[in-house]
Amino acid sequence: MLAVFLGAFSTATYGLAQDFWVLLIGRLLWMVSWAGIWVGGNAIILEISGEAVRGRWVGRYHFTFFLGATLGFFLGGFLTDQLGYHQTMAVHAGLTLFGSLVALILLPETKDTRHPPFVENIQEQRPCAEPRLPDQTTFVSATALFSINRLVMAGVLTSTLGLFIAQRLRNPIPIAGHMFGVATLTGIALGTSTLISIFSAPVWGALFDWADNRWRTVAAGLVPSILDSVY
Repeated sequence: MLAVFLGAFSTATYGLAQDFWVLLIGRLLWMVSWAGIWVGGNAIILEISGEAVRGRWVGRYHFTFFLGATLGFFLGGFLTDQLGYHQTMAVHAGLTLFGSLVALILLPETKDTRHPPFVENIQEQRPCAEPRLPDQTTFVSATALFSINRLVMAGVLTSTLGLFIAQRLRNPIPIAGHMFGVATLTGIALGTSTLISIFSAPVWGALFDWADNRWRTVAAGLVPSILDSVY
């Protein structure tokens, strides 16, 4: 819960920032918050799901992640062009604080979960094995793969997309009586990409449970990513 409340505080810092250094501090606080939210959320899913259905539940969890990202990109870009940056950050901070309170009140503790409550087919569910550490090669390979993916997609492409659009957009585009500028178009571009992920995440989760080799499934998922970077 601390990570979520820190996220609300860091977003409020964005809205109050009047210079680069305050904005940078807010961004650093958000990254600390995001690390806690990301790790904690995935840990909860792994605790309440058994090995036989783990891919499906992780896929459904990521469905909600991409749903929120899609709505956030669309809403954030539109509000920034209509209300301004600081006002939009105030709205987002309020929404984050509301979500923090909902999680604090309704989210149960899962640390001591022994038998996952959400099982689609009890016949498929295998007994929970004793916790074990992954071998070093597997751990390093998975970490490197995830790091490179985040570096290219969430790092390079996301951070430069707004600049790319700004260089090609000379004037805001009028649509239905509203002027759509760089922020809105950037939000539409980013939101459209995560919109596809809303539907693909549960599908990939099911494939992970079905496939005999999860690394082969990961390799198949890298193909669209490579094509996206090329084009």
